[in-house]
Amino acid sequence: MNVSYGIYPIGEQYFFDVLERKLEKRSLKGWKAEYIGTVFIRYKKCEPKPRKVQIVYDPDNLEYWSGKSDYSEGLEDYIASSGWVKSCDYFKQKVYYNDDINAVPIETDDRVRLDTIKESMAPLGFMTLLMIVLTVFFGLLFGDVLIDISRLTFRGAAFMALILSLPLYFIVSYGMYSLWLDKCEKNLQQGLGLASTEPSHIASIVMVVAVLILGLTVILTDTVSGSPSWKPLLTFALFFVVTAAGRKAAVTAKERKAGTPLTFGIMFLVISLLWWLFDSVFNIF
Repeated sequence: MNVSYGIYPIGEQYFFDVLERKLEKRSLKGWKAEYIGTVFIRYKKCEPKPRKVQIVYDPDNLEYWSGKSDYSEGLEDYIASSGWVKSCDYFKQKVYYNDDINAVPIETDDRVRLDTIKESMAPLGFMTLLMIVLTVFFGLLFGDVLIDISRLTFRGAAFMALILSLPLYFIVSYGMYSLWLDKCEKNLQQGLGLASTEPSHIASIVMVVAVLILGLTVILTDTVSGSPSWKPLLTFALFFVVTAAGRKAAVTAKERKAGTPLTFGIMFLVISLLWWLFDSVFNIF
């Protein structure tokens, strides 16, 4: 098989050096990214060896949307002459590989790079605000109904966690990205380089997990005694197991050349069947 797939969830575009390390690890296993979409990364088979990866932000990059780019042709020639080869684009990000792991970085001026990142990611600030407004709006509109559904079955609670996890991760990631920008500004003032985004990435995941557990604890609290039950932690554990199985099914479907609608259909079917099974088992108790 010459093609492989990985998951690239929304919100990950804030953590560029995390993606760089991820792609470098996949290169060691013989896979190079050739396409990054909203959900999946498609890899093509290559010679397994160490490679340097760099994500370059381009505020004028339109290639992902229209097949065109305003990126400077002269700069592209300079990049190519330095051994860097562009692999793919996503939004305002360009992915470059270099067979020389000690290659000079494409961007060496941290001030310029930070300003470019801020300009490139500025549109996502509006998207984050819109997502917050929509989440609050639908929460106020359907919150009571969703809570009632969540209290009926494990599947209902998992569904509640699933629909909240994606916008929550996107919102939290943007917050962590904003804090990272402040950290970088302080570093530059002190003559230091850009901070790593990895701590922000880990903090985003931890915060989302903590909020979901807290939310499930509130939702699944015994309304008679008013005390929490064992359901929240078990539901959250099963949620991760089922979601992981759904992701694996989706990746397998993509690797077998399934279309995007069919891929998501298979993922939804696997998740639904597993939750129906868990419902059937745990409703016995």
